[in-house]
Amino acid sequence: MATYVQTIPVPRTHSFFASALRVLGSNVAVMALAFISSALIARKLGPEGQGTVTSLLVYPIIFTSMAEMGIRQATVYHTGKRHFADRDLVGAILTLLVISGLIGMVVCGVLITTLAPVRHAALLIALAVCYVPLKLIISYTSGYFLGKEH
Repeated sequence: MATYVQTIPVPRTHSFFASALRVLGSNVAVMALAFISSALIARKLGPEGQGTVTSLLVYPIIFTSMAEMGIRQATVYHTGKRHFADRDLVGAILTLLVISGLIGMVVCGVLITTLAPVRHAALLIALAVCYVPLKLIISYTSGYFLGKEH
C-alpha cells in the first residue's frame, strides 16, 4: 500500500546548465566506452564471434525494450514530484525489477535454446540471458536517480 506524502518544494541546488553539462559528459563517456568495447570485441572475436554475440543478444535486447514499460519515466516523475515515500517507490521498483528480470531471463533462455538455428554453449546462453536484469537495473535505477537529481 502506497503512503502519500505532502509535496514539498525543493530548492534547486545547481543550475540547468550544470545539469546539462553533466548529462552531456556522461553520454559522451558511455558512447566512448561502447565504441571501445565494440572495437575490442570485433578485434578479439572476429566476424564469426561478433555474429555469435549479436545473435545471442537479439532476444534479450527485444525483451528489455518491452520490459522497461516506461518505468524510468514514471519513476522520474513520481520521485521528482514526491508523490510517494521513497521507501514505497523503491520497493515497487525492486518488485517490478525482480519479476520482469526473472521472467525475461526464462523467456529469453527458452527462445535462444529453441529458436536459434545454431546450438550455443550453455555458458554463452547464460551470459546472454544475464543481459536482461543488468539492463533493467540500469534503466530502473536511472529513473530514480534522475528524479532525485543526483
